[in-house]
Amino acid sequence: MNVIIRKSANPSKAALKQKKKREAKKAKKEQDATSNSVPSSVTLNGDSSSIAIKLPPAIAEAELTDDPEKNKKIKKIKSKLVEISRLKEQRASGRQLELNQMEKIKKEDELLKELQGLVL
Repeated sequence: MNVIIRKSANPSKAALKQKKKREAKKAKKEQDATSNSVPSSVTLNGDSSSIAIKLPPAIAEAELTDDPEKNKKIKKIKSKLVEISRLKEQRASGRQLELNQMEKIKKEDELLKELQGLVL
């Protein structure tokens, strides 16, 4: 049984949608690749708002080291700091936080010191 697949001149709606998604993903990947330096504020875009935390310039502009374990720790700490910033924004907007969330916020100074020690 032979199956003949024809490529039509006009792709289907689903094909166009997938193509658009691929192009957007590719453009975003290229944009991320072109920004080699880490900004002094890390932004996280949510559904309706963006959250920014200010990192000390020495930490924010720090490049990753040759040690992959150290790089992993740096990324992990930065993600924790972003989460703490998001929690602070929620608290400022009047949202009641859980006990574990309050404990995360209390650890911010400790995380900043640890990050600074890894970077320097």
